[in-house]
Amino acid sequence: MLTVRELVDGLGVRLLAGEEGLDLPVRWVHISELADPTPWLSGGELLLSTGLQLHTAEQQRIRQLELENQQLRQDVTILKKASAFFAREMK
Repeated sequence: MLTVRELVDGLGVRLLAGEEGLDLPVRWVHISELADPTPWLSGGELLLSTGLQLHTAEQQRIRQLELENQQLRQDVTILKKASAFFAREMK
């Protein structure tokens, strides 16, 4: 079975961390772009990713603000409908 060491050496990549796991076997290969794929991993997997989910703090804040804006727009729509309903009821 292929080990992490054999994979790293064969690809000629530089290992930045995890030296203690170099001799562990790679029992499966998965690809994922999830922010946290760990619930679906059980150990021994090689996880491949393009890194699309990696964001800067600024990008994360922009995304958070976009989600908040979306929620506020939905809230405003509900309030407008409620206001129109009660305006009709008061007549």
